[in-house]
Amino acid sequence: MKILLVPDESRWPAKLLATILLAEVAPSTQINVPTGSVPWDNKQVPHVLTVVLNQAAIGNELFENILPQLIRWISTVGYSVLVQSRSLTALGTIARTHPESITRDHGHIVNSQMVEWLRSASLQQAVNPYASSIFRKDADKQPPITEIDGTSTSNFFTALCIGQYYTTDQLMNITSFSSLRAWLHHSGHIWQPGRNGSPIAEEKPLSNALSDASLQYSMRIIEQCERRCKVPSDNELQSAALIEAVSLLDHLCSKDPAIVPRVFDTMKRILNQRASGQPRLMICLLQFFINHGDAVMYDSSQVYDTLFGSMLSSAFGNAAVSFEIGMFLRDNLPLLCDMGITMKYFPNILKLLAWNPRSFVVDYMDILPACLSPSTTLEVVHTLLDLPCVTGCLELSMHHTKSARTSRGSSSTSSSSPVLPPQACQKAYQSPEYSSLFKYMLRAQAGFGDTINKLEHVHKLLSAMCKHPRVVCCAQAVPPLLRRAFEVILEGCDETMAGNIVPMVLERSALLFNVAEYKEEIRKELAWFWSELLSRFPKLAVENYTEILEYTTLARNLTSIQHVPVHVLWTVGEFISSRHHPACSAAVLASVYEALETTAYELVGILQSSAVEGSSRLITTLMSTLAKLSSRSQDLIPRAILCVSKLGQLASCQRGAGVAQAISERAAELVALLKLPNIAALILSPPEEMDKQRWHRDCTKLPILLQATHNILKSQTQTPSSQTTIDADNLKSKHEHPDALRHKLETTEMSESIYIESVVATQNET
Repeated sequence: MKILLVPDESRWPAKLLATILLAEVAPSTQINVPTGSVPWDNKQVPHVLTVVLNQAAIGNELFENILPQLIRWISTVGYSVLVQSRSLTALGTIARTHPESITRDHGHIVNSQMVEWLRSASLQQAVNPYASSIFRKDADKQPPITEIDGTSTSNFFTALCIGQYYTTDQLMNITSFSSLRAWLHHSGHIWQPGRNGSPIAEEKPLSNALSDASLQYSMRIIEQCERRCKVPSDNELQSAALIEAVSLLDHLCSKDPAIVPRVFDTMKRILNQRASGQPRLMICLLQFFINHGDAVMYDSSQVYDTLFGSMLSSAFGNAAVSFEIGMFLRDNLPLLCDMGITMKYFPNILKLLAWNPRSFVVDYMDILPACLSPSTTLEVVHTLLDLPCVTGCLELSMHHTKSARTSRGSSSTSSSSPVLPPQACQKAYQSPEYSSLFKYMLRAQAGFGDTINKLEHVHKLLSAMCKHPRVVCCAQAVPPLLRRAFEVILEGCDETMAGNIVPMVLERSALLFNVAEYKEEIRKELAWFWSELLSRFPKLAVENYTEILEYTTLARNLTSIQHVPVHVLWTVGEFISSRHHPACSAAVLASVYEALETTAYELVGILQSSAVEGSSRLITTLMSTLAKLSSRSQDLIPRAILCVSKLGQLASCQRGAGVAQAISERAAELVALLKLPNIAALILSPPEEMDKQRWHRDCTKLPILLQATHNILKSQTQTPSSQTTIDADNLKSKHEHPDALRHKLETTEMSESIYIESVVATQNET
């Protein structure tokens, strides 16, 4: 911080670097900013102010000291443009972060100064500051400011007026326009009725003057945007100014709905004349129509289709456009969901995530549920699972478009990755034979089916892209989003939808894009989802047992696919039962058991004849499933004992000591249990009421009673004559006064053993 306070202009590069670093680190207790008074001169303000604003998040002391100085800098003539512009920006930041620090007096001064800058800027160019004074004979006859098309300006100065050199008030005019929307938005609270004790009558003049100037200025900008730029490079400036003017008018209409009819025709004209090919302008216009379209009964469905259809298909690679669309989605998500936009255009919406996974993964945790509906659930899940493939296709598309523009001599505005796609993938993308596959992967709308039959072929065509940096980054973002989608599906799906999802999970667990660590993470999520889904709808295990058997009877699925087979085998043993579905007959149980038994013997042969090591979890789960099925049909128990014993022998060919021990112990437990069929049925397939109820409740303190009885019997065995020699007086008193005895037992909380002894003794005396 000391380097920023040193008044040495020769060290400005070091000051600039220190400002950037400290602004990123702040707020931090290690940064010491003086709080007594403002110690900087004008030349130090640009370097210090950014750090001070970030550091002030720790407390309000810095704000209290700097606010008067900021107000003085912007309201006093003589300060440099840089000091005043930085001060105005700082005031907007304070209004956003600490609005309670801005008073009505502060707002009145800032508003008055901004109105003056917006309306009273000079229409003459400034003198060339680099020319020697001896050549400034005609300093008072500087050329006038021109419009963007080169004609002379006949109206007041705006940010779109062109001059070679600008005066101080002209530069502050441009700064005021840039800060105007943020200041109006974050300082509106200071004009609330009765705040700071000011009369209500003063509030409208104080706030409306700047609003009127803003409206006039915005309409002037829109009029200037209808002119053709004399210099082609000014087109970008014109577009930026138009976007800001539209956004400013949207804010003004929100504050004063009375001006909506006056502005609406202008907005429609901009949409028809200027919005084509400008996605950021289209977003601002659509936001205006969302906020104020109901006031004039305007149907903006065509604007939605244009933005999320053709525009998004080509503009996803533009970082600024992607950010704007992402924020627009997040801010208007309930409305877009109700209108069905997110469900209709989710393939295009997911392209933003596929191209910018690091930027949007958090936002899409909220956006993704809005894309799910009964008609799109399967398609959304398939698209998420293939999102790394979509990223690869987007890379090929961007490279192909860039190459085509380069060959025509035009420049590309979209940013592609510095890593070029492999030549084999480029040839496949350009081949007419595979054009339909790539078109499906890059489709804009939903409703073209859940997935394609040649998905495995697409994976092969894109196999060389599996190590591309953008593809790998996208693959890392998919698992948490897939978990989020599964959670939403579990909350709202019915039995019909769940029945459609079951075969999809089995199919996709074996059909995933081959990205490092991607397949394992996705299979973890699929396994979790499978268990949760079947636990909620257990009858689906019986209704889909044919598909399940097709999956489990392939030994390569059990050995090559992790996580999912274990959960599938568990659900077979847990839910294929007549308790969950009346159609689960003995014949169904026998067919399921025989299929798994065949798979088990095949697995034994594979693991014994090769160096492949089996998972102890998989083998023990398979043994448990066979035991559970046989316990429901006792004719299968002898076969189950033999098969489980055979699987237990796999312990001898497993390398890990823990794996071998787990397999052998589990096999021994199941074999011992199956030799007692009735107990096996009770333990392996317990009745439903046993799972939901406690079968034993000790309400009588039985252990104490048994101990007392044992002591009595023991004493009787040792001294048979003791029955006549027990304390007669005590027993007599107890016999004669039963109420007194009961009262004593209740008040002293005597144990059950004493109570039993006394009762037995009383009976003997009698």
